[in-house]
Amino acid sequence: MSSITFDYNTHVFGSLARVFTGAFGGMTHSVRDYLARRDSERRLRALDDRLLADIGINRCDIHDMVWKGSLR
Repeated sequence: MSSITFDYNTHVFGSLARVFTGAFGGMTHSVRDYLARRDSERRLRALDDRLLADIGINRCDIHDMVWKGSLR
């Protein structure tokens, strides 16, 4: 009897986990992407103009490159 209950609970918890990860998985990916882009922009803005020129980026282009996908 306990194995039937255990199997049932395992199945229910597995289903709940799939629903939870399906509902919040996309949201957590979006949050992680936002934080990574924000960090990238902050780090690029901390570089001096000479280093930015070495990698081919103008200071005025940092925001667009980070947020519009040219730089990842």
